[in-house]
Amino acid sequence: MDNRIPEDFIEEVRRQADIVQIISEHVVLKRTGKNYQGLCPFHSEKTPSFNVNPERQMFYCFGCHTGGNVFTFLMKINNLAFIDAVKVVAEKTGIAFPEKELSPGQKKKELKRKRFLEIHKLAANYFHEVLLNSPEGRPGREYLERRGIGVKIINDFALGYAPAQWDGLLKYMALRNVSPEELVEFGLAVSKTNNDGKQSYYDRFRGRIIFTIQDLRGSPIAFGDRVLDDSLPKYLNSPETAFFHKGRNLYAIHCASGEIRETGYALLLEGYMDTIAVHKAGLRNAVASLGTAFTRDQAKM
Repeated sequence: MDNRIPEDFIEEVRRQADIVQIISEHVVLKRTGKNYQGLCPFHSEKTPSFNVNPERQMFYCFGCHTGGNVFTFLMKINNLAFIDAVKVVAEKTGIAFPEKELSPGQKKKELKRKRFLEIHKLAANYFHEVLLNSPEGRPGREYLERRGIGVKIINDFALGYAPAQWDGLLKYMALRNVSPEELVEFGLAVSKTNNDGKQSYYDRFRGRIIFTIQDLRGSPIAFGDRVLDDSLPKYLNSPETAFFHKGRNLYAIHCASGEIRETGYALLLEGYMDTIAVHKAGLRNAVASLGTAFTRDQAKM
């Protein structure tokens, strides 16, 4: 494999990266004016002398005089080679590595990941549009109105509604060249074998409020839902897939990450509605686990 990386690609990755977000995975940073400050991870100190400048995309420690860009930081903190640091940042920013750097297996996986994100974005748009503008979404609108949730929160959290139909999402996706098999693979539909041996398909989410689960970049990666009455199960979640793991994600992290960075702590809650209510009350550093015991990966996030 050719390990050389085009300079323009390196610059694009550096430009797109959120250096504060990436360094915050290793250092607790607090805003001081236009910059961020914390205890240096490269030497022992009690008074913060480690500074991050988001405008220049640089860091510098006035104590040990270590500095550089986002690649330099990852190389030092994780003992990475330069090319590996670029790969890590590219992945975090959602930029695919140049094709010549990918093996055939990696190319196939990258295409599948892009398709996963594309289909989940379509599904999130469908549920959101049904909730806001469709006659079928009226029960969802009335439920959220009773809970005191208005359009701003609906938009901020990409809330939606799955109509009480067996094939609403299937039909919507068919018009956009998404096959039932893909929806089953990514956890959005369910298949069953009929008595004649043929496969039939139906929507996984039906007649429920939809909570869009998004990653740090705000890309939809899964869904949770809630019934409008007292029927069971009260909540359902997307199943785990090759690109979604409950124990590695947190609900509302895309909304809360900036506030967590500013305050230095997170409010960890159990449910979707609790998290939304706390955000609505002005505490925007709240997140929730996704129906699992709290994991090490979630704590790291």
